[in-house]
Amino acid sequence: MRGKEFKRIKSVLGVVLLATLLICTMVIPPAVTAMKSRTIPGLGDFTITKEDLSEGDVINYDWYTPNGEDLVFWIEDEGGNGYKTKQVSGSSGSFEVKSNGDWYVKWSNLNSKDVELEYDVTVESAENDTSTLVGYFIILVVLITIVVGLLLYYMKKDYEKEKEKEELKESQQTQQQPSAPPSQSQQQQPQQPQQAPRQPQQSQPQQAPPPPAQGSSTQQTQQQDGKPCPECDTPMRYVEQYERWYCDNCGKYQ
Repeated sequence: MRGKEFKRIKSVLGVVLLATLLICTMVIPPAVTAMKSRTIPGLGDFTITKEDLSEGDVINYDWYTPNGEDLVFWIEDEGGNGYKTKQVSGSSGSFEVKSNGDWYVKWSNLNSKDVELEYDVTVESAENDTSTLVGYFIILVVLITIVVGLLLYYMKKDYEKEKEKEELKESQQTQQQPSAPPSQSQQQQPQQPQQAPRQPQQSQPQQAPPPPAQGSSTQQTQQQDGKPCPECDTPMRYVEQYERWYCDNCGKYQ
């Protein structure tokens, strides 16, 4: 994996993880909520009603008195049946509802003076547990799909860019590459002019030496009229020694 791709993936992962955290904070309810305050008068009571609960629902509670005074704490159903009865300055835990209907979370101040109470009471529905988990799972799958899709998209873009750069570089190198010089053997061989194809030589009779000039004493030639030279039309003379005609104007036998 190239360094640039790794840096790009790291940045994308950072952005996606940040977006995931923001979405989770908006969709998933926080585990810790702000506690509420209440003043219970001396020898008075304070009740929180949770209506229409179903069997199996869970009541979560967390409370304390800032000054450390003891309060009687208990949970009861519509019939007045009490559960978890205790006298303490604070308590936290959960209680599973035993039957359908309204349920009550109660505090009783046995002191003659007012007592400050900090409390938080929530209900987890047994029917919604499965749907909540399914919803969270769907959200997680969607987020993972988005992350993987973005990673693949940017990896593909980086690969295409690198491929285009390599192809452009190769094409530039090909254009700038000079033509190959001729080999040493080709440089050493001089160019020879093309020679015309040789015509087959016709066998010619051996050229006889020229005869003596006219007027010589040698009786080897004989002037004869009526035998003109085929080239210059000058009368030739017959050389008996070679038995051929000779043209003095052309200087050759005919």
